[in-house]
Amino acid sequence: HQIAICGNGVVEEGEECDCGWEEDCNDPCCHPQRLHHAPFEIPCRLTEDAVCSPSQGPCCTTGCSLRSGTKCRDDNGCRDASFCDGRGPQCPPSVNKPNKTICNDEFVCFMGECTGSICLAYGLESCQCKARANDPLTKSCELCCKLPGENQPCISSFEWNSLPYEIPDMMSKPGTPCNDYNGYCDIFQRCREVDPTGPLATLRRLLLSDASLERFHRWMTDRWYTVAFSVIIIMTGLVIMTRLLSKQSDTNMKIIYLNESNINNSKSLDDSRRNNNYFNEVKIFKCFTIFKKRLLEKMKTLVSPRKKDISSLESLQSISSEFVTYNKFKNNYYRSNSGDDDNNFYLISLINNGKVTNTQLLSDNNYYLINYRDNLDVRNATSDLENLLRQS
Repeated sequence: HQIAICGNGVVEEGEECDCGWEEDCNDPCCHPQRLHHAPFEIPCRLTEDAVCSPSQGPCCTTGCSLRSGTKCRDDNGCRDASFCDGRGPQCPPSVNKPNKTICNDEFVCFMGECTGSICLAYGLESCQCKARANDPLTKSCELCCKLPGENQPCISSFEWNSLPYEIPDMMSKPGTPCNDYNGYCDIFQRCREVDPTGPLATLRRLLLSDASLERFHRWMTDRWYTVAFSVIIIMTGLVIMTRLLSKQSDTNMKIIYLNESNINNSKSLDDSRRNNNYFNEVKIFKCFTIFKKRLLEKMKTLVSPRKKDISSLESLQSISSEFVTYNKFKNNYYRSNSGDDDNNFYLISLINNGKVTNTQLLSDNNYYLINYRDNLDVRNATSDLENLLRQS
C-alpha cells in the first residue's frame, strides 16, 4: 500500500484533489499544500461549493463543474473516441476495436493497442523472408507471412494476392529485424547485417580474406605490366624528390678570426683571395667535430664565474689563422666578438664569399669589420661566440 503524498500533483487514495504546492497551484477548486494552513483549508481537499477539480480529470471545468458531451480521448486506430458523460471528472473508458483490425498500414490491433503484425488479420503468422541469389536486395525487408504450423514457407506480402489471403504489398519499417534476426532494415529497405566486431572486421574481411587476396594475386599476374610501370614511376619520383631535397646552395659562408693587427692591415690580404669568387676551403684540424668541441670547451672556460682569466692569446691565434666553411642559411649572417685581458680586439665574422675587390668595401660584401673598442665585456663576447658556434 502506497502512502498518499499531498502536493505531488497526483490524486492518490485518500485525496479529493491535488494541485501541488501553493507556489505552483492554479486550481481554484482545490486547496494546495502549505507549510502553515488554516484549519478550514485542509490541503488536497475541494474548496467550498466545488463539485470537482481539474486535477481529478479532464471532465471538470475550471469553474469546478462537470463537463458533458465533450471529447476527452481521441481515436487511436484501435479504440474509439471517448466523451465526458457528466457523471464524473474522469474520462469514461473507450471501446476497443476488434482484435486484428488493421492499423498504421502494416499492424493490427490487440486489446486496444496497435502492436500485432498485419499477418494476424488474415489468420497468418509473421515471419522473415530470406533473399536468394537472384532476389532483389530489398527482398529481406519485405513484409512476409506464413501459414500456421511448422515447416511452412515464408512468403512475401507481394505474393499473397489471392483470396482469402489478399494482403497488401508492404515493406517492413526501418529498424525491423531481418535475416533471422542477424540484421535490421534501414531507410532504403536494405537488410544491414549486425556485425558485433564493428567496421574494422568488415574492412579486414574485404581486404585480407582469402578470396580478396586471391583476386589481387590474379590481377597482378594478368596485369604485370601495369605493376611494373607503377613501380618505375614511383622510383623515379623518389629519386627526383631526393635530388631536389638534398640540393645545397652554391653560396657558402666562411668564418674568419681576426685580431687588431689583421684589421689595420686588412688591405694586405692576398689578391688571389680577394679576387676569387669563392674562398678556398681549408679544413681545420682533421675533424671539424674535434675543433668545435675544443673551441666550445675554451669558451665555457672563459665565461665560467669561477675562472675569469682568459687563455693565452697564442692559443687563440693558432685558431685564428684557419678558415672554416659553413653553409649559408637563407640571407642571415652571424658574427661574434671576443677579446683578451689587454683589450686586444678580435673579430669572428660570417662573410659572403662573393668577390671582394677592396678591403675598404668589405662591409658592402657582408664582411663586418669592427674597430678597436675599450672596456670590452669579454664574458658576454665569449657567450656570443659560443652561440654562434651552436647556431652553425
